[in-house]
Amino acid sequence: FDDAAWWDNIAITVPAFSALDPYLGDAANWEPLNASRWSVVTDGGELRYGINTTKYSELSGSRLGEYSLVKGRTYGDFVFSARVRSSEDFAANSWADHDVVFGWQDSANYYYAMFNRYAPYTQLFKVVGGVRQPALANGNYAIPDNEYHQIEVSRAGSLITVKADGAVIMQANDATFGAGRIGIGSFDDAAWWDDIAIAAPATSFSALD
Repeated sequence: FDDAAWWDNIAITVPAFSALDPYLGDAANWEPLNASRWSVVTDGGELRYGINTTKYSELSGSRLGEYSLVKGRTYGDFVFSARVRSSEDFAANSWADHDVVFGWQDSANYYYAMFNRYAPYTQLFKVVGGVRQPALANGNYAIPDNEYHQIEVSRAGSLITVKADGAVIMQANDATFGAGRIGIGSFDDAAWWDDIAIAAPATSFSALD
């Protein structure tokens, strides 16, 4: 072949895993701790974003072993919502979890809400100086099955509220960390997320440089 050709304005469109928010539905707008552990896959006929491996180690100080943070944005007051499912074998792993990270300042200072298969381990935590502190609240909620379930984490001033399938399961007042990044993750398990949305008043949202 010896013909000449010219192309311009070529674009490759990557399907969004969540249609609720084009920014949050694009995996390129998320920053994983370890990129190899995260994938966009077809699960249940739809694209989902999540952790594709299990049984990795949590970080020192009882910090989450894996998380992915929204790029370029911080939030003060907010309402985070998503549908999430654990892909763990509960018969072999009765402590499977998935988590929401918020108020993230750096890898040693943040909050996380843990949803666990074992009800007493559904708890709200903060990590200070690289060490997890005593639980701010206990949810007594168990991940019921391997189906998708709606979760919500919100903050209004110092009040933090955590919901599962529409019901409030935890609340706490804490103002250790102000505006910070938001993310999703797990202590050491696999899980998949969809329909991620974050609502925030204009005064509580900022774009990072």
